Amino acid sequence: FEPTPRNDHVVRFHTDRMIAINPVTGLPYNVVHVNNQVGGPGTGTFEDPYVSMALAQANSMANDVIFVNSSPAPYGGITLQNGQLLLGAGVNHPLPVPGGTFILKTASFGSIPIINNLAGPGVTLAAGAVPNTVAGFQIQAGAGQDGIFGMNLISGATLRDLTIMGGGGGTGS
Repeated sequence: FEPTPRNDHVVRFHTDRMIAINPVTGLPYNVVHVNNQVGGPGTGTFEDPYVSMALAQANSMANDVIFVNSSPAPYGGITLQNGQLLLGAGVNHPLPVPGGTFILKTASFGSIPIINNLAGPGVTLAAGAVPNTVAGFQIQAGAGQDGIFGMNLISGATLRDLTIMGGGGGTGS
């Protein structure tokens, strides 16, 4: 029945806020959020994500990051603009910043979103001067369709942490 000694020293970790600067634009990365488990069309913010890839495609700009949340329901296909990064939840994503790399950590680590477009490519890359990045997805393509499609002068695209199923016989190069 002796009192338990307490140590009221609480260790706190302090970090300064970091803003990830896009080395292409010199501005902070603009992140458009997509989650098909929300109720409305959304505005693309973290708090109010778009409900579909089509809305993200229509309302994003070149060099934006399109971040897609994990979901049991698959997403439709998307056509990317010049320099866009299409990133799926479930894996951490390195973003280039001046002088190094910023790691975009995801909350739903381990579960990656599914892109399912049986009528066309799952992802169509832009043929611009700044290449695209596609990472952290399972892509299901229909018969004769490309999981990831690109034509003309596409080079330097970053494709990682992807599983592409189905398809075959597409015309992408």
